[in-house]
Amino acid sequence: MPSGPEVEIIVWVLIAVLSGIGEMLTGSLFLLPFAIGAIVAAIAAAFGVDVPWVLGLFLIVSISSLLWLRHFAKRSEAEAPAIQAGAGRYVDAIGRVVADIDPAGAGRVALSGQAWRALSAHGEPIPADTEVRVVEVRGTALVVEAL
Repeated sequence: MPSGPEVEIIVWVLIAVLSGIGEMLTGSLFLLPFAIGAIVAAIAAAFGVDVPWVLGLFLIVSISSLLWLRHFAKRSEAEAPAIQAGAGRYVDAIGRVVADIDPAGAGRVALSGQAWRALSAHGEPIPADTEVRVVEVRGTALVVEAL
């Protein structure tokens, strides 16, 4: 049975491995800094550094890594263009009215090979075969305005 410094090294390696596995399962970038800190702590323990210093090193490296990754993630998020998902991607798209849109809201618009229920953005009737622009999506209906 290992004792002394070997146990300390095994504990730090185990913390690093478990944190790494947890990070792979969640993908949140929260556990990765603790895995990095535990690796550094295991290396320090292997060189015989006293336990209080190893704990301090673990905390400093983990917190520093967490702050750096958080800054990196925020910067990357700000630089990435927003990707519209679902029906929201049709906002500003151009379609064609296939069934008259009346002021009550009944009508259909063809867009991307599909016929959508359509509402007039300004409450006016829009006749069939009119080109329209999607200004909003409400549930399963496109809110459109005539071009």
